[in-house]
Amino acid sequence: MGRRSMWVGYFFITTAVISTLSVFAASTVSQLDLKDGSGPSTESLLHRMETASTNDHPELGESMFLNSCLQCHDTERATSKHKSYDAWLATVRRMAEKNGANIPENEIEPIAEYLTSLSPAVDGDHGSETIPSVGDVLAASSVTVNGTVSVLWRHGGEQVENEGFFPDVWVGAEWHPKDNPFSIQVMACTTCHDDGSGGLNAELVEGSFTADLLHLMTGRSSAERDTDIELDAKAGRFIVPFGAYSGMAHPGIYRTLTNPLMYNMGRRVGYYEPVLPMPYSDEGVDLRLSVLLPARFMAQLDGYAVNGLQEGGFTPSRSYSDNNSNAALGGRAALGSSWMRIGGSFASGELQATDAPRKDYMMAGGDLTLRYRDLIRGYYEYARREEDTTPTVHSRFSGHVAEIEGKVWYKPKVTLLVRYDNVRNSEAYGGASIERFTWGPTVTLPGGSLLIFNHEHWKHDAPLYNEDIIGFRWAVSL
Repeated sequence: MGRRSMWVGYFFITTAVISTLSVFAASTVSQLDLKDGSGPSTESLLHRMETASTNDHPELGESMFLNSCLQCHDTERATSKHKSYDAWLATVRRMAEKNGANIPENEIEPIAEYLTSLSPAVDGDHGSETIPSVGDVLAASSVTVNGTVSVLWRHGGEQVENEGFFPDVWVGAEWHPKDNPFSIQVMACTTCHDDGSGGLNAELVEGSFTADLLHLMTGRSSAERDTDIELDAKAGRFIVPFGAYSGMAHPGIYRTLTNPLMYNMGRRVGYYEPVLPMPYSDEGVDLRLSVLLPARFMAQLDGYAVNGLQEGGFTPSRSYSDNNSNAALGGRAALGSSWMRIGGSFASGELQATDAPRKDYMMAGGDLTLRYRDLIRGYYEYARREEDTTPTVHSRFSGHVAEIEGKVWYKPKVTLLVRYDNVRNSEAYGGASIERFTWGPTVTLPGGSLLIFNHEHWKHDAPLYNEDIIGFRWAVSL
């Protein structure tokens, strides 16, 4: 119980820090507004952005896009796609639902209008096409389909897991009608986890139902409410919001060949135990509170109850049923804006099957992301898991990742990424320690697809497992 109390304390300390920063940001903006009476205040500018149409002020839609969407996407990837207004509206609404998204409800339509204005293939009112595509028809009916194909190739020595080509394909659909408090999300992906049949398998990443609780309580949609607060409940199977990388595990978002070591799954060199393979999908309920603060800071707090990890590693933990009746509890607190995001996560549960000797696990982590416009991005995250591997053996798994990416060429856009990450195992796995150094360029191709080249140097405690890996990944989102 002592360890559990300590880790819970870490999470609440992080939450308190984020709350303090939120109050500080609000008070700072208020003071700035009072200092200069010669021009419009920050609050009045925000009000204009919230109420004005991009048809009257097109620069507002662009500003909202730059402020809200660059946490996960670069400018070229979004602005090079051609969609109708209905299709863009559905896309932006879907993005706003993601973990760590910084898109307020009242900015969804202006951003969609701005992106539509950049599409030369569409015309007419709200960019309606003369001959609508299947995607436009679905978008108009509140149903959207989405998908990403990411072809990965890696080459190294004898210790490389899943060497060669691998198609990482994610396909999903969402039902998200306007002015309706309910929505449904479904997503599946290919996986190299062998179920005994050999070859590729499909796995359900998400199959969830979301309710806008404030809409249900007030009878008014988020667009109609004069409030900067959102409260949603999600039930079913979903990516558990532990750590910042839970919102980046989609192959259309992350910018390297493979996940950080502490979140890696199926693409290792030698054997080690990650902290938590991503994407970590589980069944349960997630309650999310989002608050839009002055200076366009967004505070989010998730609290969830899920089946949790299971005894025997991550293979049984990916199943669609639990091995005991005790739910795992966790939460994440995050504060973000267009230039920074800070967050903390905590989770705790039981590994053992019903009626077996009790074996607990606990996880905690912290993360920081910084960005300057579309020029440079820095990302750091730490995560730790402790568990009772057996009733008498206590194991620890921890890892760090530090990553920086900067633009080195404009047309085509070319960025250079450098990453250092590690993972450490103790007790049950003999104190293994692995480091990795990664670097390489990323090219944004016409149409918004990404071509990523990486060189990875793996450094193990045992020099026998040291390897140099080269490879590329091409990712295109439909």
